[in-house]
Amino acid sequence: MRRIGAAVSFLALLIAVAWMICEPHFEPLILIIAGIAAFLSQTANEPFSPLGRRLFYDRRFHVYRAAKRFICQVTTDISVARQHLGELIEGTEEARFLFDRTTADFVAELHRKAVRLRYINLTMDRPETPDAQRKQLGAEEEEILRWFGTQEETLKERFAKYLEIPAEG
Repeated sequence: MRRIGAAVSFLALLIAVAWMICEPHFEPLILIIAGIAAFLSQTANEPFSPLGRRLFYDRRFHVYRAAKRFICQVTTDISVARQHLGELIEGTEEARFLFDRTTADFVAELHRKAVRLRYINLTMDRPETPDAQRKQLGAEEEEILRWFGTQEETLKERFAKYLEIPAEG
């Protein structure tokens, strides 16, 4: 996206220079350059153009990979490390701008459940935690871990409409 922005800026500069130094019979050239600049600018920001789709795809796939990696880490480690939680937040912070409300809410739910699981892990590790609370937290931990165990498939379903590449034909 930065390259396209730089190209548009460069073309705008060319237009300005050409306007200042060219004689009137170069106006068609200036109009062509302006048209190219406008096309590139629109193409870069239009999500339905091939270039726009590619830009959106790359950003959406980055969010998908961060969420998938996190789900796998939680289900493998059976806990939430601070580092993994930070990686989830960093990798998915753009979700609300790239997806519909349902998908963005799903990513936010991953974060909420992860924070709760981390709190449960830390609380249960403290020796002063009463047995009754430990039992209650253990049941909640099991429920959250079971939820995470089903989310890899849910993740694929939620992101499929954004990441499936249609067959050309």
